[in-house]
Amino acid sequence: MNLLKQFIIIFLSASILFSCMGNGIVPDNGEAEFDLTLQYSEVSFAKGYMFVDVEASDRWNLELEFEDGDDAWATLSQTEGSGSKHSIVLSYDAYTGSSGRTLLILLNSDGMQVTRSLYQGRVQSSKMKKTADVSWLELPETQEWDGLEWGVVRMKSNPKMRNYSYYWDYDALVAHWVAYPLNQGLIGSGSRTNAWGLDPNLPESQQPVLYRSWGTGMDRGHQIPSADRLCEGDNQATFYGTNMTPQIGNGFNQDIWATLENKVRSWSYNCDTLYVVTGCVVRDGSTDGKYNSVGGYCTDNNGKRVAIPTAYYKAVLRYSKSSSSYGYGGYCGAAIYLEHKRYSSSAVTSSMLISIDELEDILGMDLFVNLPKVIGEEMSAKVEAQDPQKVGIWK
Repeated sequence: MNLLKQFIIIFLSASILFSCMGNGIVPDNGEAEFDLTLQYSEVSFAKGYMFVDVEASDRWNLELEFEDGDDAWATLSQTEGSGSKHSIVLSYDAYTGSSGRTLLILLNSDGMQVTRSLYQGRVQSSKMKKTADVSWLELPETQEWDGLEWGVVRMKSNPKMRNYSYYWDYDALVAHWVAYPLNQGLIGSGSRTNAWGLDPNLPESQQPVLYRSWGTGMDRGHQIPSADRLCEGDNQATFYGTNMTPQIGNGFNQDIWATLENKVRSWSYNCDTLYVVTGCVVRDGSTDGKYNSVGGYCTDNNGKRVAIPTAYYKAVLRYSKSSSSYGYGGYCGAAIYLEHKRYSSSAVTSSMLISIDELEDILGMDLFVNLPKVIGEEMSAKVEAQDPQKVGIWK
């Protein structure tokens, strides 16, 4: 092939290429990205916000389309621009319905359109249940009608064993209670991991994300303490978002609450098994309340609103085969209820203890619902009515 023919072939090839590009056909390796990315595709009932990212090379605009009959329940911090834009804030209102709702987010640019959907409501997880379907002694009551769901975290060291279970509030994004058995074997050996992470039982959008703290002066307060599960893998699970609530640090979590956790653990050393319920009291409408205030809310690392409880409690059921001088059928119980506030003293004394019955009256719920199956209704009633201040083992 002579030099003239080579030149003609190169010229024609270039002409065809530029002609195709001029007609809007862009080679794959030069294609301009045009896309819309949502931080979440599903969010919980609670009011909150999330981020939206736009990838574009020209001018663009965003629109929100709501379902027929719906008032506008979400807004965007920016609806038009040029070029790529990250971290546009999409804010959404709380949802009080039961069936869920959906909106469409539309990105338009130069005759092109990308559409994404956002669902607000409860996404049923195959790992969560409306009620507990086992007879573990530590369990409080669960109800079909209360809107909460029950989840279980298994031991990594022994998957046939439960680490803990909890009763989840999809609106407040806290567990109303966490229940677990406790003894020296279950505590195991190891150290605190600080492995803040996500509970695989729930999508990220329906639990707190807490790789960093709340950012409001509140502590990431454990319900089952880290020190109650020290084995590798089991300790990490105590750092799931579902085990956390926002707690006042100085004067509560780091003081009187820490003392109570240590005391409960010490009680478990001298019995076969201590069955523990740790819980919090959540005010209705907390996530629409005052920011960074007890009875109101704070936000997780992704901006989701999380209720700040008004009170905390622990209820314990002690079992010992050799128990004969106290309790009934080898069982006795105790409880404590603490308002969520700063305490001047970190001491926990026996004078602060109340009976299981007293705590049930305060909470309006039934604790240790499976105990009658083991020792009968009559003896179970005596265990729950017993005054722990008169029982030496609680001192």
